[in-house]
Amino acid sequence: MGKAPKKIHAYYIFSILMFYFIITVISICLYPEPYSLFNHISNLGSKSANPNGYLLWNIGTVILGLLFIPHMIYIHNYFISLSPRLNILNYSLGIISSIGWSLVGVFREDFITAHFITASIAFIGLLITLDLDFVIICNRKSEFANKVHFRVILIHYILLNIIFLISIILPNLDYFFPDISLNSPWLTYPPWEWFYFTILLLLILNLFLFIPKNTEKAITID
Repeated sequence: MGKAPKKIHAYYIFSILMFYFIITVISICLYPEPYSLFNHISNLGSKSANPNGYLLWNIGTVILGLLFIPHMIYIHNYFISLSPRLNILNYSLGIISSIGWSLVGVFREDFITAHFITASIAFIGLLITLDLDFVIICNRKSEFANKVHFRVILIHYILLNIIFLISIILPNLDYFFPDISLNSPWLTYPPWEWFYFTILLLLILNLFLFIPKNTEKAITID
């Protein structure tokens, strides 16, 4: 698993991402009210909020999470870690996060506690996994010929982590500043959740495009 030629795996990852994009668009179209960036992503999978499209979106989420497992294995077959322990941690986090993503579709938004736990495992776990991958890239960046793509990857990682922090800080400003009236919808969680979600998927794709084409060109430890 995870050892197919890059060209074959490209069809795989592009297909599953396109599948999820189509599922999401259909679920938005089935949403009974106007849907926007200011709706939670998980509203699409809520039976109460999206009675016509919740099942489709949840099934798509389960499938995507499971199909991410071979992709995570594929990526980590190329990025040999700085130490055996870090390698095992990174490898394991990628798989656990993918399973967590799948479970988001099982424990839909209506099951608040279980949904929060599985979503946290998925999105925080993937953030840590991708950041650990970036540590590996930075440590052995001299082995990557495409310096321009490295700079693109760097910007992508910076954006992902900044938006993650923004998504935590902005929705809680009223807690820290109770005397200030903050009513802008941009200070709520949903739009930043969407930005984080989109950049996360794009980074997963971008990281795949960045890795060498052949296994013999993968990073190795001297």
